[in-house]
Amino acid sequence: SAVDTYRPAMDDALAKAWSALGRVSKQSSTITLIMSFVSFVATIAALCCVLLLLNHVFHEASRRVATQDQLVRQQAHEMRNKYAPAMSVMEQVKNLANSPDTTVDDFRALKHDSVMALVALKEVEAQQQARLDIYKILRGNYRLHLETFDVVGFLRERANVERAVALARNQGSDP
Repeated sequence: SAVDTYRPAMDDALAKAWSALGRVSKQSSTITLIMSFVSFVATIAALCCVLLLLNHVFHEASRRVATQDQLVRQQAHEMRNKYAPAMSVMEQVKNLANSPDTTVDDFRALKHDSVMALVALKEVEAQQQARLDIYKILRGNYRLHLETFDVVGFLRERANVERAVALARNQGSDP
C-alpha cells in the first residue's frame, strides 16, 4: 500500500519534528528563564529608583521643615525684642512724668530716642514682611505680581532711614 511505502519517511519526518519541538521547548524554557530574570532585575531597579525618589522627597521635606523652623525661631526672637526700643522710650516718658522736677527739655531729649525706636520698629516690620514672603515661597503660595518700582524713591527712603539711625546714634553718644 502507498501508506506503507511512505511510512518510514513519515516516521523519520515525525521523529525530526519531535526532536525539533524538544529543542524549541528547551530553548523556550531558557528564554522564559532569561525573561523572568530580566523582569526580576527590572523590578528591583524600579524599586531602587522609587526608594531613591522617596529619599530625595524626605530630605527635601526635612530641609523645608528646618527652614520653616528657623524662620519661626527668628520671628519669635524678634517678637520678644520688637518692642524693646519703644518700651524703653515709654519707660523714660513714664519716669519723666512721675518725676517732680521734669522740664520740657527733658521730653525734647527723648525725641531722638523716639526716632530711633520708630526706625527700629519699621526695620523689624520690613524684616517680618520679608520672612512672610519667604514662607509663602516655601509653601508654594506666593504669586508673582508685576509692579512698577521707584528706585529713586526706594533709595531716598533707605537714605532717610540710615540718616535717622545715624542721627539717633550721634545724639545718644553726645553728653
